[in-house]
Amino acid sequence: MTSYMSSISNWFKAGYEGRHLELVLLEIAKLKPKAISGYLAKELGINVAEFDNAEYGIEVPFQGQRSQRRADMAVWKDGEVEPFVLVEIKYFDKPLAETENHAEQFADYRYWKGRAHGRHVLVLSRELYQARGIEVRRWDHLARALREPAKQSDLIAMLVEYLEEEGIVMQNVDGAALERYFVRLVCDNRNVGRAAGNLEGPIAFAKVLKNLQMMSGTFTPKFKKAWDEAGEQIDGLAARSRVASIDFQVRNKVRAVKDMSRYRDNDGELPQDMKDGGYVEVFATHSLGHGEDRLRIQYGIIFTVPGSAKPRLFVLAYGKQVDRVEKITPIGPTLVTDKAEQMSERVEGYLREALCIVIVQLLQNRKTLNDKQIHALRLLKKSLPATEVIDAEDA
Repeated sequence: MTSYMSSISNWFKAGYEGRHLELVLLEIAKLKPKAISGYLAKELGINVAEFDNAEYGIEVPFQGQRSQRRADMAVWKDGEVEPFVLVEIKYFDKPLAETENHAEQFADYRYWKGRAHGRHVLVLSRELYQARGIEVRRWDHLARALREPAKQSDLIAMLVEYLEEEGIVMQNVDGAALERYFVRLVCDNRNVGRAAGNLEGPIAFAKVLKNLQMMSGTFTPKFKKAWDEAGEQIDGLAARSRVASIDFQVRNKVRAVKDMSRYRDNDGELPQDMKDGGYVEVFATHSLGHGEDRLRIQYGIIFTVPGSAKPRLFVLAYGKQVDRVEKITPIGPTLVTDKAEQMSERVEGYLREALCIVIVQLLQNRKTLNDKQIHALRLLKKSLPATEVIDAEDA
């Protein structure tokens, strides 16, 4: 069932998707001020006592370099007229670029911050931007900080649940429930009763997919920027920037038998007793080019079932004219299950290394690539070794 938070988010037209989040944060600040003030104080390096009796507001005007802007949220010290903290909420929207009348959005925040001592700016975003002089945190980071306060507040719990539902918060996964669910998918009737009663298994699998969606958010801006600068077009028009598509695949191994007819039952299906384990793959796919010139780059996780072998991270590049290139990295199972939340940056690092290796191998055999693909891959090669931080001006 769609959560209440997801329902109200649909009330806001495109470009204002984060408006419901600022309203919820304002309500939390009023009802549970220590949850918000504690987070702001820690991340901005402010003594938490400065938030005593603080006031919070949304859609607050402030003076930029050339004109006024509005901060999504502001905090005033007790009895003061000017706010000392501004919060900018980025959800699906990007930082606003410079125009004839307005400076670049983050430049305006830096200007406001620099006009008086003791001012601070925090940006909450799905992506981690590099914004000089401004603190930027992912929504994932805030959700982790709010998990403990959520135990005493239904409102905070609702926000954390919504961020998880949206796939922008890494979540720990019940590895045992996931394994039993996979066994049920690709194995013969092994431990049938125990597997059939595993109601948490599909939930655990859904979390794995959402976690991969979250991790793909680290790489998507780099792919989008490289594809755009390489001149990606569809039917002669510039293609709209797209996020990675998230998908999964189940591959069954089968028992070896002499009678080949045993591989099909009367309905043309693989009989259950022929299933002998297999693999479950979850992956993100980025596309460059279409038809004869298509190039696809996938990355994700391969689970071996039964789980005697370690999960494997993989990066795969393929296309109509492109030689297939793949890099496999075995990892500890808890890194993508029971400790997924704590280990997400390590897993992202492994994927980043593998992506770089695959891209280098593609460029070493350039005869299968067109000029657009070569240009895009060179841009990716340059950007990927860096951390997940994205320069706001390039977003």
